[in-house]
Amino acid sequence: KAIGLDLTLGARIFGYWRASATYNIQKLNVSYAAGSTLSSLYGSGAFYESSITPMIYRSTIDSPLTPTHGTLYSASVKFAGSFLGGDINIIKPQIEFAHYQPFLGKNVIGVHIDYEVIKAYHSSYVPYWEKSFLGGERSIRGYEVYSIGPRNESGYNLGGSKSLFFNAEYIIPVGGPLYAVVFYDVGNALNAGEKFSRKNMYTSTGIEARIFVPALRVPFRLIFAYNNRPIYPNDGNFKFRFAVGT
Repeated sequence: KAIGLDLTLGARIFGYWRASATYNIQKLNVSYAAGSTLSSLYGSGAFYESSITPMIYRSTIDSPLTPTHGTLYSASVKFAGSFLGGDINIIKPQIEFAHYQPFLGKNVIGVHIDYEVIKAYHSSYVPYWEKSFLGGERSIRGYEVYSIGPRNESGYNLGGSKSLFFNAEYIIPVGGPLYAVVFYDVGNALNAGEKFSRKNMYTSTGIEARIFVPALRVPFRLIFAYNNRPIYPNDGNFKFRFAVGT
């Protein structure tokens, strides 16, 4: 559980380029389920975190809900601890790219890539809640939310020290608020000493029905996917998921 405050200052630099800086201070109370081994790895109790995150970005994407064209570039670095105070000392750079392009009439091709690294300094460690966890409709949509990442011998997802994922989709307006989306997602979250390769990636391929509700301004999503690597031995490769959000 966390309670805190964000203060953000942003401005246009030139053209579509903008810059911002967000200062965050928060108190976190961390506890783990009975019998969990995570408390010995990451600690429990109260933590104070003070950070600043500068960001520079450029976006010409025409709509956050139903994009048809445009490009996004984004780079940010979260810096916590040191002269800012608090109990957490980390640095977390992140870069992101997205592009949408009309194709064959009103259909749209979209691609997106996201890369993130988390490092600790001052003999500190990366806390559990700052690690990278993939899976879900905002990364690799055929997998459950936060299910992808390095696991210990007990099967707990410890979170990665870096993450990389790529999304490609072909968006077909069916009519009215209904869209059909053919997608391919690939990525993983790894420990610091590991390397990304084709062999250790999780992939999710399938089709999605995306229904927009104008009154709510959010899409309802029905996702049918084939996942190349089941998370647990009794998992199947085919998954059906329901999600809400972009």
